[in-house]
Amino acid sequence: MHRTKCTEMINGVLAPYFLKKLVADVGDQRFSLLLDESTDISVSKYLGVVIRYFSDTKQTVVSTFLGLVELEGGDARSIACAVVGFLVKCGLKKEKLLGIGTDNASVMTGVNNGVHKVLKEEYGLKDLVLIRCVCHSLQLAVSHASNDTIPRSVEYLVRETYNWFSVSPKRREAYKAIYETINCGEKPLQITKVCATRWLSIEPAVSRILDQWEELRLHFSVTKSSEHCYMAEVLYSMYSDPQNILYLTFLKSVLGEVQLAIKAFEGEQVDPLKLLESLVSLIKSVSSRVLNPLAKTDVLKGPIDGDISPKPYLGYLFESKAAELHLVPEHEINVRKRCVAFTISLTNELRRLFDVKPHIVLTLLNEQRVLPFDPSPVAKHSQAAQFSCTSPSQLQSERGDVHPPVS
Repeated sequence: MHRTKCTEMINGVLAPYFLKKLVADVGDQRFSLLLDESTDISVSKYLGVVIRYFSDTKQTVVSTFLGLVELEGGDARSIACAVVGFLVKCGLKKEKLLGIGTDNASVMTGVNNGVHKVLKEEYGLKDLVLIRCVCHSLQLAVSHASNDTIPRSVEYLVRETYNWFSVSPKRREAYKAIYETINCGEKPLQITKVCATRWLSIEPAVSRILDQWEELRLHFSVTKSSEHCYMAEVLYSMYSDPQNILYLTFLKSVLGEVQLAIKAFEGEQVDPLKLLESLVSLIKSVSSRVLNPLAKTDVLKGPIDGDISPKPYLGYLFESKAAELHLVPEHEINVRKRCVAFTISLTNELRRLFDVKPHIVLTLLNEQRVLPFDPSPVAKHSQAAQFSCTSPSQLQSERGDVHPPVS
């Protein structure tokens, strides 16, 4: 079967059949939608729609692709109109729409004129719930924290290092020769690309640049003379500045922790309570770098600006590298101030992710509170029935295997 005929069969026969089957399975159930904009190679705007509902036939919550909607415009009203029109076309009642999940684009989540706001006020969905993507929120938290704290030259260094090698196989070969000479024939790992819209994408690149710092500095030292290139001269001067390596060392440790939290949320089968705990742990870990250990501060309740330690410990990696570099005192003080400001800002941004008090949720959903268990009465019946597991301690252990306690 050729492509044209196959495409027509999918669009005209298979797609309508499976859509009808899906709508029948949704029935009169309430449902939620996951929405994300996309742009194809012809610069046409599309909205990907995933539906999430409880299936009576499968007796479980189902998340599945519903459709791809072409958008006439990229504003909130155009998107909201397209969503409602698509639901009507599919035969789904918009009144059954319980919530929407989106990234943190202002057109989706804007308080005054976002898609969520338009659906609530102009389409009568007064109780519509908005769920923001936590991974995007963490990305934005780091991005906002970096503003006016970490010098822009640091990100420039990482981005231009990748750009330097990406456009020239000759440069890659020249650097490879230097690296192999220094490291007994070992091949260098490629510097990863930094995404302009994802600030956390800098973390893998930072790690590789730090691992190859001296080799890169030597490469640009040689190249600035051999190629008479201004960019090589700029990069060499940046690699020769010890302040930059200290900034990158600090970012490596902090961004690494945020990346671990993001990877937890990207898992397919995860415990929501564990995810909440991972966010709480992230906030406490980041804030502990600058908080006064004697201050009784609840970092989940309010800003931490008033309880900063006079001598913050910015992590083992940072402190050991600072001791090794022997910076000019004024330069080290400036780097420390900026890193402390970044940490404070990041902590406050992360705290704003919570719409509810996390410590209350963790307490209410704790397994020991929800499923209290007294093994003594059960032990008596077990002894009477001559079961092998009869003592209270054995019963408690057996229960722990079925319901592992929440840490």
